[in-house]
Amino acid sequence: MDKMPFFLATDSAKVKSYLKKYFGEKCVVYPSTLSTNNSHHGAVHKDLSIRGFKKAKDIVMETLIMASCDAFISTFSSVSNGVRWLGQSKLAKDHHYFLHEHDA
Repeated sequence: MDKMPFFLATDSAKVKSYLKKYFGEKCVVYPSTLSTNNSHHGAVHKDLSIRGFKKAKDIVMETLIMASCDAFISTFSSVSNGVRWLGQSKLAKDHHYFLHEHDA
């Protein structure tokens, strides 16, 4: 089980870099464009310097990849709800929300 790969989708370049370095090849990522604009806390969808088509393509690809996974851990978002809706019937059962401290 400790060698099982996992797919990581995040808006945070820091998180993506850290987890890729820590887990190595176990951490699988899609090469999405991440925001370097810190005024929106890294939220790609709010970064106007990134073309809308590129943002849409990235989120559709990541959503489809996440929906094909056997289990799913996420924060609460429209994307996570879409993943559950598109995913295998097992995915809805094996989905867990990760809450930030300020959400609890």
